Amino acid sequence: MRLLAVGAVAALLVAGLGGCTKAGTDATGRVHPKLPLGSLGSSPTAADYRLAPGAGQDAPTRAEAYRMAPDKVDRDRVKKMAAAFGVKSDTVEGTEGHDFVVADGTTNVGVIWNGLVSWTFGRTDKPRGPVNLSSADAEAKARFVLAHAGIDLDGTTAKVGADNGSTMSVNFIPTVGGLPVLGLQTTVSLGENGVVTYAAGYLSQPESLGN
Repeated sequence: MRLLAVGAVAALLVAGLGGCTKAGTDATGRVHPKLPLGSLGSSPTAADYRLAPGAGQDAPTRAEAYRMAPDKVDRDRVKKMAAAFGVKSDTVEGTEGHDFVVADGTTNVGVIWNGLVSWTFGRTDKPRGPVNLSSADAEAKARFVLAHAGIDLDGTTAKVGADNGSTMSVNFIPTVGGLPVLGLQTTVSLGENGVVTYAAGYLSQPESLGN
C-alpha cells in the first residue's frame, strides 16, 4: 500500500494560486466553496479540488511517496495494550496476520489486520455523568494511557475537543512530509473522571519511498 504525500503537492500548487482554491462545480453539479490554504474543510473527502487548465504551470511534477509500514504486532503487544486500557483479561483470541481480540465482557481491545493494522478500544460501562476535565488534563490522561499501551506519538499534534456534554476527545494527528494527515490520527475519548470510553489508531508508520 502506498501513501502519496498529496497534501504537499496540493499545498505547493494552491500557494501558487494566491493562497486558496477557487469555488467550483464538480461533474455531479455539486458546488464546492473556496477553500482557504491550510483549511481542511468540513470533510477531507467531501470534495475534489482541481487546478484549472494552464494554472500552476511552474508547480513541481514530482512528490515524495510513502507507504504505511506495520510495526511488529504479536500476542504480547496486544496484551500490553489491553492492560494499559484496563481490560481484565490476558487471553488473546485470534491468529497473527488476521485479527486479535482481548475482552473481559465489559472492555475490549481489538487489532484488525488490514493494510494499516488498525486497533480499537471500547467499553460498555460508560460513565453517565458530565465530563469534568480541562483540555490539559484530557491530553495528559490520553498521553499517559497511550504511552503505557506502547503507542508512538512522536511527531504528532494534539487536538482536544468536546464531543458532547459527557465525552471529550483527544486526537493526535501525525505528519507526513511535514504536513498533518487526517485519517491516520490516534483518538482517545474520555468521560467523567477521566475514564477512557473509546480509543482507536493504527499500528503502522509512514515510510518514505523517495520521489
